[in-house]
Amino acid sequence: MLKQLEPTVKTIGEHTFYLRPLPAMRAAKVSGQLIAALAPVFAGIAPLLGENSGETSQLDVGAIAEGLGMLDENKLDSLIRALLFSYGNVAVETEGKAVALTEDLVNELFCGEVQDLFLLCGYVVQENFQSFFRKWSSLSGAQNLLRRIQT
Repeated sequence: MLKQLEPTVKTIGEHTFYLRPLPAMRAAKVSGQLIAALAPVFAGIAPLLGENSGETSQLDVGAIAEGLGMLDENKLDSLIRALLFSYGNVAVETEGKAVALTEDLVNELFCGEVQDLFLLCGYVVQENFQSFFRKWSSLSGAQNLLRRIQT
């Protein structure tokens, strides 16, 4: 079966979502949006990616918070649109059938539950870019950061 037709099923709250991988060229475009939107966060944590694997310094929560505070709302909005409904790769089950997400559906489903909106975005990123992040996280500095975050 074609990879683009094989959905991954995710349940968030009482809603069932069907995620299909983006075509490669669209995924490349979205990866640029992802990097542009999250670059300030990565800039905030970049100093933590050094080769200090033996060092037990505290995770610089302030740097991470500062990076999060620098997120550009327009880039974030554009990224959410690209991940969830611009390309028709996410559907939700309504009345027993899968319906492609639209802006109106997103607004209705996630009204008062914005954390679930970000969770769905995370699932879409995982569906489309997990091998990229797996390869990225194998770098020593990234592994060091992940260990610091987990402790």
